Amino acid sequence: MSKSLQRRFRVLVTAAAVGLAVWKLLPQTSGFASLDRAVFEFAVKGFANPPFFVSGNGSHEQPWSLRTLSSQASAAGKESLPVISVGDDPDGVFQSSPPQAVDYAVMLRNLKRLGVKRVALADEMAWDDTDPIALQAMDARLADFDSAVTCASLTRSSVAEPLPLPFFVASIPLSQVWGDVGLLAQVNRVALPGTFLGSGKTLAGFSLIESEPGDTPLLARWKDRVVFALPVVAALAEAGGKAEQIEVRLGSYLKLGPSGPVVPIDAAGRPAIPSVKFETRSIPAAALIDATSLESAGSVLLRNDRSAAEPGVKTFSDKVANALASISNETGLSKPRVFARLSAPSESALLLGLSALLFFCTTNSRFRMGLAFMTVTVFILIAQISGLAWFSVWLPLYSTLAAVAAGYLVGWPLKSTAPVEKPLKVLDPIDAPEEKTPSPATKSDRKAEKKAAKTNAPIEPHPEPTKPVSKVAKNPAPAKKAARKGAKKGPKPPRSK
Repeated sequence: MSKSLQRRFRVLVTAAAVGLAVWKLLPQTSGFASLDRAVFEFAVKGFANPPFFVSGNGSHEQPWSLRTLSSQASAAGKESLPVISVGDDPDGVFQSSPPQAVDYAVMLRNLKRLGVKRVALADEMAWDDTDPIALQAMDARLADFDSAVTCASLTRSSVAEPLPLPFFVASIPLSQVWGDVGLLAQVNRVALPGTFLGSGKTLAGFSLIESEPGDTPLLARWKDRVVFALPVVAALAEAGGKAEQIEVRLGSYLKLGPSGPVVPIDAAGRPAIPSVKFETRSIPAAALIDATSLESAGSVLLRNDRSAAEPGVKTFSDKVANALASISNETGLSKPRVFARLSAPSESALLLGLSALLFFCTTNSRFRMGLAFMTVTVFILIAQISGLAWFSVWLPLYSTLAAVAAGYLVGWPLKSTAPVEKPLKVLDPIDAPEEKTPSPATKSDRKAEKKAAKTNAPIEPHPEPTKPVSKVAKNPAPAKKAARKGAKKGPKPPRSK
């Protein structure tokens, strides 16, 4: 097998192994979720207008879901939950006015008889002298429902109290909140001591925050926990979610569970979208005694409509039904657009096909291989954005890029296409031409150089000295004549004796 073919197979095997390893192991690493979310939000800017409300984690079980603001925020034709109005009771139907614990126990018993499954009490139940048996009876009536939510006003003081159990069950740890938690309203005790909140599986949310001016936020900080307002907790119970499934991103959204409603919030936890007015169907609490049926979706809201209520309580009672309906109906948001993942076998086949493509892109030319791998990388990025915009598919971006990078690294060493300089031929000392040494400068040359340096005149080259010609060389005639004369005469013959 040639070295070129070996290099190709090395690229094929390495790219496939690294791509599958990253595809399998990277989602399990810490910090990957925030990176993947940032990349997804950057990619959707190419075809959607901010602000974005992104939920999910990009996995096969919880794919990315995108929500944007919608101009169709009308609540025409939509109703809030049926409201049980606890008013002044001029006919004296109940035992006392305002109602005591035993009166609320009677209301709850009739609601259960009429088929109500979920109840939210938007009235603070705080009494000075209450019969403990009546409180136990009321607590037992709350336990009969699938979900029950109570409320209380919270405040902040120098003396902190432990978080009551119903608030604790409906809260999340502070570490589960994304964003600057220092901007949240801080509370540390219930404003009215002795407020009844229930026990067991009862949930609790705050109605007001006395130490927080302005509009009441949807969440607040109690030491190392985050508690929520009554509309949020009631909407969570209506959706059948649990508190640990709540996802909070300050300055973005509040999501009540994987499939629960999404609420846009600002950095301080207040609603980021103006509320929409819903139609409210109010039923007097006294009418529950003789009622035989109740038109309800299984959930009701008890509200304090007494004329002697404090201004803050009246304001909360006027807004609570509308706030709960706005959260449950996700007003002001577009329908969720889900970006599903391909099936696991399809993504594995995609990585193997990419490795095969890199096999054919591997060449002995460094320039050609780099150009081919760069083209594949650009194609991957274009396919990622195109899949989001046109097909609502989130492709395995990181594993494909890792496969390309690993294949390129193991494709070396490569032959360079740059021209190779030939080594200079060293001549033999015998064949080397004689170097002419310049003649030493004469005294007159040095004088001419000094003179030219002073006057900035060009230096005239001094003629090289010529060797004197000998007289014999200049006049070769006598020598030639003598030679011819000797040749004519010849040698003399020997003398005979």
